Parts: sequence; structure tokens; C-alpha cells
Amino acid sequence: MTCEASPLRKRSRSPSSALGATGRYSANLTAGSLKVAESRIVADLLLKGADREEWRRLVTDDNVLKARTPATATRLGRLIWDRLSPMHPDLWTLVRD
Repeated sequence: MTCEASPLRKRSRSPSSALGATGRYSANLTAGSLKVAESRIVADLLLKGADREEWRRLVTDDNVLKARTPATATRLGRLIWDRLSPMHPDLWTLVRD
């Protein structure tokens, strides 16, 4: 999986920017806590190159992020993916390990 394609969204984003499709800054990148344990799980999924269907199954069906509801799991997964995706895969390894 490349840094540009999100398994959570159909549109792609620039990996070097926190700007959305509208050119506005995405405040959710700084709104939540660090989520270290969940970030390790998402970093592992990024390193494994999980596709959209595998991501959905793991995050919502298998609840790998241990969220209370599927909607919370999806939102949390998207938040963390947005934080990690601009990074180089070497940094994903650092987060995971």
C-alpha cells in the first residue's frame, strides 16, 4: 500500500499535507489524544498493505481497535490513518514496534 491511497476513503490525499480535498486544514488530526496502542495496530495494517475490504473487516467486524461501536472504530481508524499515512513506512515500523 502506498502512502497516497486510504483504505477508508475512495478519494486520495497528498501524503505531505493535512489539507483535505477542499484545501482546508483537517483539525481532527490534532483534536484527539495520541492513541498509542491503536496507532500501533493501524501502523501494522499500513505495513501489511491491507486493502479496503481487509481494513473494513479488521476495523469494524473484528474490532481490532477495541472500540465500543463500529462507527467509533471507523472514525478512530480514519483519524489514525490520517495521522500516519503521510509518514514514510520506516516510521510506521517505528510506531508499530
